Amino acid sequence: PMGWDAFGLPAEQYAIKTGTHPRQTTRKNVDNFRRQIQALGFSYDWDREVDTTDPDYFRWTQWIFL
Repeated sequence: PMGWDAFGLPAEQYAIKTGTHPRQTTRKNVDNFRRQIQALGFSYDWDREVDTTDPDYFRWTQWIFL
């Protein structure tokens, strides 16, 4: 599987600097990384991709702390 972690200070700082929502820049970067990985010929089970910006994912990670 392949995973993308989009939360953290670098994403927030970039969003503030550029005036764009972190979700937009993260989606663009993930799409670019995915394209580059495929261009290199790497093979992953994309059905098992993990994306920390997916509400179905972070809902449960936040629930743990409640």
